[in-house]
Amino acid sequence: MLFSSPAARAVDADHDGLDDAWQTAYNIAPFTGSADPDGDGRPNLVESLNWTDPTDSAHPNAGWGLVVIGDADGDQLDDVWFAQHSSGGTLTTLGDPDGDQRTNLEESITGTNPWVADQPWAYMSSTPTTASGPGSFTLTFHSVAGMSYLIERSTDLVTWSNDQQVWGDGSLKAITIATGTADRMFFRVGLQQTNGGGLDSDGDGLLDWYEVNIFGTNPLLADTDGDGLPDGWEAMYRLNAMSAADATADGDADSLNNRDEYDFNFDPRSNDFTAKATQLTYDTINRLRNVTKIGTPTVSFTYDREGNLLTNP
Repeated sequence: MLFSSPAARAVDADHDGLDDAWQTAYNIAPFTGSADPDGDGRPNLVESLNWTDPTDSAHPNAGWGLVVIGDADGDQLDDVWFAQHSSGGTLTTLGDPDGDQRTNLEESITGTNPWVADQPWAYMSSTPTTASGPGSFTLTFHSVAGMSYLIERSTDLVTWSNDQQVWGDGSLKAITIATGTADRMFFRVGLQQTNGGGLDSDGDGLLDWYEVNIFGTNPLLADTDGDGLPDGWEAMYRLNAMSAADATADGDADSLNNRDEYDFNFDPRSNDFTAKATQLTYDTINRLRNVTKIGTPTVSFTYDREGNLLTNP
């Protein structure tokens, strides 16, 4: 979320979420917020919000800049936004259920309602931010209970400093900040996902809010399905933290099941042994016998006469 003082809003006469002046400068057609002409992974809407060149993939402002997306399940849609709007039906990344020519990806980035056609563009929120008087400024944004938000300030949109942390309680927050005599000052509010960004009661690396609202796991159990894999690790690698069956699965076909991958701190999606281990030993029929990694003990694998794995570290 980006705010400025005095309040300054981009001109977006057609409500496509793209700054009209930015579109003119880079010759970008209306309602193309999800397009990515330079293939850098940053759609036009993100480039517009940051005023970066949508035709230059080598732009120095790497990443998503001022756009804050909390996406733990990998669908490119902000998880808090998804939880707020998914009760109306299925929300896919490039879907457009309200038919306003703005995809769910764009609605997620701007925080607008995917079920309301042509809702006026408001990257901050549908509630305007208002100045409260000389020397101060009031930021208004919707909060989610149990999540933490960090307010930052800047005078040039380049260097940012922390102002304060605000805990969400499900209400509309109105935070008044002293601005002093600065000619101009910008503020942004980001959802914190680490460093105290929310409660993680079981210490599994997955915040309680995500456990309850996104993954359905138990926020008081580090390993909800009891398969030896922490919920946070399973979520990170897109495994099912509600099923113990995937602990013995070998999705990358490298002879190591997911439990082995976790024990060795390997990536269960990659079968690149060169990157995974310092030493691998196979028997005469090419079955994995030993795995050794720096700082960890060697793990040995044994098989029965029919080739079935007997030991499973």
